Amino acid sequence: MLEQFFKNKLPLMPLPLRVTLGLIFITQGYMQITGNDFCGDIFFLSFIYLFCGLAILVGFFTRLASISMLVSLIVFWYIATLLGADTAPHMSIETQVLILTATLTLVFSGSGKFSLEKYFKIR
Repeated sequence: MLEQFFKNKLPLMPLPLRVTLGLIFITQGYMQITGNDFCGDIFFLSFIYLFCGLAILVGFFTRLASISMLVSLIVFWYIATLLGADTAPHMSIETQVLILTATLTLVFSGSGKFSLEKYFKIR
């Protein structure tokens, strides 16, 4: 019974993941830009978060945006670990790993049925 229910809804599965990750990345980028502790070193990273988050949210070049986010997350975590800094004081390491895993899932799954890629027939 559950198999029949989910059989037709498989193309919809990336949608909630895309919307959630897009909103998380947009929020993170906005907080980094407008925060009081804004540092010029993370200026580029903040805009990557904003624009890639928006691309993921609407489903436009989702795989490219997800790969960009994966690279920036891994580089940021590596540099922060070398410097001994806390990567994201407002997020636990479990949350950061979950975001990394969800982004990796979007790299493999793509944008799904309801996206700008499908609307403009980019793929």
